[in-house]
Amino acid sequence: MKDIAKDFFRMSLMMVKSIENATEKDIEKKVLEVAGMASFKSITKKEILETIKEIEHVEGVKMPFASMVSDDDADDKKFEEWLTSERIEECKKNSPFNYSEDYENYLKEVENLPSEVISRIDDATRRIISKCGDPKLKSTWERRGMVVGSVQSGKTANYVSLINKAADYGYKIIIVITGIHENLRRQTQNRINKGFIGFEMDTKSWKGEKVGVGEYGRRTYPHAFSSKVYDFDIKTANRSPYKIDSECERPLIFTIKKNPNVLENLIKFFDSSPAKDLSNKINHPMIIIDDEADNASINTAYKKGATTKINSQIRKILNLFSNASYVGYTATPFANIFIDPDSKDLIYSYKKKKKIEDSEQTITETISEDIQSRDLFPRHFIVGLRPPDNYYGPDKLFGENSKTEDSIIKITDNEDYITLDPKIHDRYFDPDVPPSLKEAIICFFISDAIKNLRGLFKKSDSSMMINVSRFTDVQTKLKDKVKDIKKSITNKITTYSGLTPNLRKDGLFEIENVFHKYYGELNIQWEEVNRSLLETYSRVDLMEINQRSPDVLKYKDDDEKNPPVSYIVIGGFSLSRGITLKGLTISYILRNSFMYDTLLQMGRWFGYRAGYQDICRIWMKEDMQEDYQHITSSVKELMLDLKKLEKSGTPLDFGLKVLSHPDALMITARNKEGKSKVIKTKFDFSGRLVETFSVPNNQKALIDNYKYSEDLIKKCFTLKSNTDLDLIKNKYNGYFFEDIDSENIITFLNNFIATSYSNQLTINEPIIKYINLRQLNRELSSWDVFIPSPRDEFDTRRGGFKVQRRQLKINGHNFFASHRQKRKDYNSSFKLTMNSKVASSDIAKIGLSKTKIEELELASETNAKSNPKILNCYGRKPLLAIHLFDLLNEKKEGKKVIFSERYKENIPDGVPVTGWTIVFPESTVETEEEEYRVNDIWMNQFSFQELELSETEDNDDSDIYA
Repeated sequence: MKDIAKDFFRMSLMMVKSIENATEKDIEKKVLEVAGMASFKSITKKEILETIKEIEHVEGVKMPFASMVSDDDADDKKFEEWLTSERIEECKKNSPFNYSEDYENYLKEVENLPSEVISRIDDATRRIISKCGDPKLKSTWERRGMVVGSVQSGKTANYVSLINKAADYGYKIIIVITGIHENLRRQTQNRINKGFIGFEMDTKSWKGEKVGVGEYGRRTYPHAFSSKVYDFDIKTANRSPYKIDSECERPLIFTIKKNPNVLENLIKFFDSSPAKDLSNKINHPMIIIDDEADNASINTAYKKGATTKINSQIRKILNLFSNASYVGYTATPFANIFIDPDSKDLIYSYKKKKKIEDSEQTITETISEDIQSRDLFPRHFIVGLRPPDNYYGPDKLFGENSKTEDSIIKITDNEDYITLDPKIHDRYFDPDVPPSLKEAIICFFISDAIKNLRGLFKKSDSSMMINVSRFTDVQTKLKDKVKDIKKSITNKITTYSGLTPNLRKDGLFEIENVFHKYYGELNIQWEEVNRSLLETYSRVDLMEINQRSPDVLKYKDDDEKNPPVSYIVIGGFSLSRGITLKGLTISYILRNSFMYDTLLQMGRWFGYRAGYQDICRIWMKEDMQEDYQHITSSVKELMLDLKKLEKSGTPLDFGLKVLSHPDALMITARNKEGKSKVIKTKFDFSGRLVETFSVPNNQKALIDNYKYSEDLIKKCFTLKSNTDLDLIKNKYNGYFFEDIDSENIITFLNNFIATSYSNQLTINEPIIKYINLRQLNRELSSWDVFIPSPRDEFDTRRGGFKVQRRQLKINGHNFFASHRQKRKDYNSSFKLTMNSKVASSDIAKIGLSKTKIEELELASETNAKSNPKILNCYGRKPLLAIHLFDLLNEKKEGKKVIFSERYKENIPDGVPVTGWTIVFPESTVETEEEEYRVNDIWMNQFSFQELELSETEDNDDSDIYA
């Protein structure tokens, strides 16, 4: 966008924002008014239409309020709310700074964030800072909190807003601890320079230039001890013109890597400060913002008294100040809420050089200090950030109602090129390029050409991510192979694209085929794309991002002086933690992990894709897609739990919620015994839905499961023989029975064999124990039973195929079988779900009256469709749904279904594949920890090796911990 066009857009946006709830007509009217101004007489009709369209998009974005769980009684002394309206007015009136207002103006005028998004960021960070300590309070205090937001959803914008508010209200020392990689630190420094400091400083010369907020009216600048080029360095800091003295008139900010050497230098710098008081603490209010707080900050040294280096260093820094707040930011809070909330004792160790007496030589000795500093459990508050509705996140890609099937492509050809077998794929493994990866690379070239046709290419950056190994050496070898592929593609484009259709046909045959295969459904012609490729191909560059690579990402988004770039980025752990790949459009990922945090953090493809969301493509293994579908459902449920606890709960309660979640099972203790292991954990199914995700692909098991299902259905008909059959059959889409004694349910569950009851729960013992325990207070003594039976004899499948449903007869009554797509998993099983849901999302409506459902929706301020968990209310009867499935085998050509029929192989005649769903109501009985004996296969699902590597990922970039 030319400068005149940028000014036109900003002026138009400012005029539109002056109107509350502007309509499309209001927007059009204001933009045309601005176009009529003399200073914009050169604006073209196309630019006017583009401005109207962009403002309509920006102003149409909605964003929910953040939720907060807090505990004002977490310390001996009750926390007093200090951020009153009077205090806010007093700060505005008496302070020479107005950091927050400057930042909001910057977000409006430069970042062009939607009005509602800016308002929600302001509201969330006001609530966060209000739960931090009062910087004006003279007594000693410490506060611990955590902010949970989705991956790539705007957490940095949130904590930059928090930094501005902290400075406005009196915090003097601000420390931002970024991820463990320099690329990420530089990205964060750049955002902080633009959004808070307003100055880009060279910390060697202490000279610089205005950027961001500094260009829009800021008069007073904070003092920075790091820059885009240089991390914090103690020698440089000691030469700085800025000091931590007793006055500290302006806030001082440190943006540092999460690195032991950097943290150690920072501790030494603070330790030598002249601002220390008689208690040997710095008497200035300090706030730490810990980005990626679940990575490296967690104490994973479990021996009594032991502490990991980075965890002890963060706690030491907090201990150096009389008044300190800690706020951790993460998208994956699982590890954080398992921190011991009562842990205070800390043995802090560091190395110190000592001169040998009567000698010029020195020795290095280890000094240990016993200090009192609480661990980083967010004991005072947890805030849940919900992204705006234009966020291209897990729910849109992997949620139950996802409509992005074309965006995710299954990798089926990697094993002969890049195997995932850990016995073969080690640091010495030599990878090759699978055909699917070559197609993904071609798609990246094509996506740039499409962006060019849409007017996006010359304005913004583009990226492709390749994440197939955590080993740096393997990444380097793959880069050489990808380089050859890139060269081949560019040679074909330069040689053939400019020729006539007949002459170029053979030379561009592969590229044209890839276009039709992945983008053929778009309203774009190949001839247009071909011409555009000649304008865009030369910008594609290849980068390797890990600790050893000298490659640095230089995006236009990071510095307006840079031209837009198109990067193919190869990496491992570096790409899985915090770093933002601007304009990410194509992703290719091959990684083994069963840990929630690791998988979610790999999702660099989440974010905002205005104008090109429909051309984004992600290549991954089928089982990984299923894992993402499962995780999306579980994390969504946990965030709803956080919202629910807002009214009456504490951070400790949220921790217990996560700990007891059956699908987020975390082991609290384990002992080996022979070929099996004993785990000790809580399985709390209160208010939850449990289903058979997979069943054995075994004729005897299939026959037995159907027999036990048939027995229970017959029993229900017998028990309800005097009930009106039409009522049983027609109340819902199937047969419905009320008040069935739990003894019948338990017998059925004990006999039924499934291979998994979620992605991780593979034994039914906890479910049986849970039901038995609640017989004492009769919570689960009387059940509803439902057997779905579709009303239509024919099922219309994708591609327009009509498949006749099989009719089954049980106890003289007719049932139609439901359909499921046939898919096998790795343990000789049939998977019954593609998206972590066996039953329909509103299954829990069965057994509840319409009035009750409306009452629950009113009380929760949500609807049952978006939050089905509200239906699992206390007082309702538990529901067992028995599913009778036929598996369908679909054949495809590309994405088109060309054939669909019932799958019969290894399934006995006359027998459907059976499964079940249970809706458990909320319980008043507290769940206790139980011991369960499980085998190696079950335990291997938890990939403890990955868990142990999660802090250091010591096969990738391990030198940062040297």
